[in-house]
Amino acid sequence: MVLTNEAAVTEIPEKEAPPMPPMDPGMGGMGGMM
Repeated sequence: MVLTNEAAVTEIPEKEAPPMPPMDPGMGGMGGMM
């Protein structure tokens, strides 16, 4: 799943930059996976 890999890589830096909860409203289930 290329989409999953891209989302995971994009989520790592995005979460480090803004102090957001593990479950982002935009990512949805993806946030819970990380």
